[in-house]
Amino acid sequence: MRRAFLSIDKIKKEINSYKGLDVNLIVNHGRNKICNYSGKVEGLYPSLFTVEVKDGESYKKQCYSYSDVLCGQVKLCPI
Repeated sequence: MRRAFLSIDKIKKEINSYKGLDVNLIVNHGRNKICNYSGKVEGLYPSLFTVEVKDGESYKKQCYSYSDVLCGQVKLCPI
């Protein structure tokens, strides 16, 4: 469900302030599949952002749209 007090522009500014910082990422994949990751916000683009996630000893890049944050499917918390 959409959080009415936020807009895409506010979310972009918030995520822009996290660029280069370590963040905790909580992703809801549906059907009670919730994953927790830790990583760094790497790239900011007009419609999405990328996060470099540490997976064991390797790193993976994952991308999410700002609307995922707006709808509550993705949550970012700085460490």
